[in-house]
Amino acid sequence: MKPSIRLYATALLAILVLTVPVLSMGCGNSNAPAAPTPAPTPTPTPAPVVVIAPVPVSPVGTQQLEVLKPVLQVKNATGLSGSVTYRFEWSEVIDFPAGSRSDFREGVAQDSSGTTSFEIPTTLGANTILFWRARATNGTTTSDWSKTESFKTQNKGFQVGQTIFDPLTNGGPEIGKPIGGRFIQGQGYQPMSTNDGIYYDIPTCGSCRAEFDVTNFGKKEGEGYQKDLKWFTMGDGNTWNNFGAFRDHPWKMHFEQRADLNTAVKLIWRNGGGGDGEPGDHTFKGDPGINWTSSSVFHFVFDWDAGGFRVSVGVDGGGQIPVISDGFGGHPYTPPNHRIELGCTPRGESFAGSAIFRNFSVAPR
Repeated sequence: MKPSIRLYATALLAILVLTVPVLSMGCGNSNAPAAPTPAPTPTPTPAPVVVIAPVPVSPVGTQQLEVLKPVLQVKNATGLSGSVTYRFEWSEVIDFPAGSRSDFREGVAQDSSGTTSFEIPTTLGANTILFWRARATNGTTTSDWSKTESFKTQNKGFQVGQTIFDPLTNGGPEIGKPIGGRFIQGQGYQPMSTNDGIYYDIPTCGSCRAEFDVTNFGKKEGEGYQKDLKWFTMGDGNTWNNFGAFRDHPWKMHFEQRADLNTAVKLIWRNGGGGDGEPGDHTFKGDPGINWTSSSVFHFVFDWDAGGFRVSVGVDGGGQIPVISDGFGGHPYTPPNHRIELGCTPRGESFAGSAIFRNFSVAPR
């Protein structure tokens, strides 16, 4: 081989040695390219739990009830696990304000049947529209409120202890005990003579409210009888058949229209006799300026407690007009054999042949 050719071959070999990588025949060559890192498997995101509020079942749609204590029933809420309980609320006002016009019960256990029920334990006012709703909780999560529903309480007479309602419009006595007089279907009870009335006996109540509606009378109703006729009377029922016994009893009370003045009224009451701290008559006479017209409906409210006695009158659904507020000097009105009457049969001074009474109620305060 010629020297020039040998030199060329040697140079070419050197170039190949420097440029061509050496292939490894082994398995553990550290110069091998690294395997790609696999992408991490994402953790599944659980679907959010949707809590659906309970659904009212009954009563709904301002249903007129025929029971004293309504049962509220809802279709169970969904989406809540564990131990589930319900809160039921009912109110005279649709926005459920706190206070005496609303009430509630919570901790009512969910029924496994799919619906949960609760019987309202308190005595409700009669013939009244009430609103109600419910919600559920498991202690951690609470549902929205259900839709607000409503019902109308029963319009039947009842008495539970000191609580009474008597509509007096169903054509006959339901709770009250009439002495003469008549019932007019759809209108109420009407004394037909000054010796007529309708009375109610209750366990003695030193803090109560009595209410009633009365219509069909005008001014100076007693003028023709030369008497001051009475709307409302209270006292000891044992004195009802004796004028003198009632007149002189230490617990008599009556509220009257004055026969000699157009709009004046008078209240007489006693809260105990001699030695009781408040002996003798307490008398109030005044003119509240109420226009006694036979076409109007007057709503009378009588409140009494240890603080005193208060009377107000509303006219044709309007606000109550204060008529009297008088103190008892810390000695409450607590007659034995507590009797309440519309009219005043012990004195023979009931509205005769005019005034018609209805929607009588009594309740502790």
